[in-house]
Amino acid sequence: MNKEKIKETLIGIQQGKVQELTERVGVILGDIDIDDNDTIDPEDLSHQQESSELLMLYKTQLEKSKNELKFLQRVDCGPHESIQPGSIVETNQFNFFIGHTFPPINLEKGRLIGISLDSPFYEVLKTKKAGESFEFNTHNYTIISIN
Repeated sequence: MNKEKIKETLIGIQQGKVQELTERVGVILGDIDIDDNDTIDPEDLSHQQESSELLMLYKTQLEKSKNELKFLQRVDCGPHESIQPGSIVETNQFNFFIGHTFPPINLEKGRLIGISLDSPFYEVLKTKKAGESFEFNTHNYTIISIN
């Protein structure tokens, strides 16, 4: 697996998320702005409150997405002998990218799934070596390689 190519793909996906959330925040900011010269009824104020809450949610997601993008841009995707951020762990079940969560993507050597450093799965996986087997949630995994 070409880790740099995978990293570039993940960065592109993350940049798209950041762009989408930035646009949504802009739209909501436009919706919140009530012109003081217009007639304002209670329903307008209610929608403004709902929009403010939605804005906070999107701003939180945007900040998280920006941080994830920064992580991807600086993560070391060089060869790894141990499991750490930026590693790709090939198992008999799936391939795992360590440090960034994302839904499965199809690659030439099977599916790749992103695993958070905060996940219970990572807690089990992080001390394992190539050739070791382990069980997680009734599934058995054997590590084929760590890259």
